[in-house]
Amino acid sequence: MNVPLINSRDILNSTKSTMNQPDQFKNPYEIEEISDKIQKFLRDHSQFIERVSSLSEFFSEYDSFIQYLKENQIIFQILDIDKKIFSDLVTSKMIPVVLKDCLETSRELSYKRIRRLEKFDEALSQSRNLIQEKIQLEKNFEIS
Repeated sequence: MNVPLINSRDILNSTKSTMNQPDQFKNPYEIEEISDKIQKFLRDHSQFIERVSSLSEFFSEYDSFIQYLKENQIIFQILDIDKKIFSDLVTSKMIPVVLKDCLETSRELSYKRIRRLEKFDEALSQSRNLIQEKIQLEKNFEIS
């Protein structure tokens, strides 16, 4: 996934300036261009969510493995493995818990922000349709 933060900021900044200057979009092609950028960002977001989900699965597997090691401490005793190593492994169980929480928070924030972009894209689509109708009405008026 290659979604620089600058791209999302550019989209939002151009959106803000557009909202302050509603006449900026004189034709549907400009709206289509922004809409295409939003759609690309939405696809990239989908890939981001897939990767976050993949990481969450990894952490679940890691948790299971650490739990298995903890339950089978006898293996460490038989193999005469240093207690410090076992202790470190069990303590490291907290790392994925913290990371999973961070990933979940990131996912939730991402969904909220992406929903705003989706709403904006819907509004752009409606605006594009209205502009197309306006252009058609102006052409019909000129003809008559």
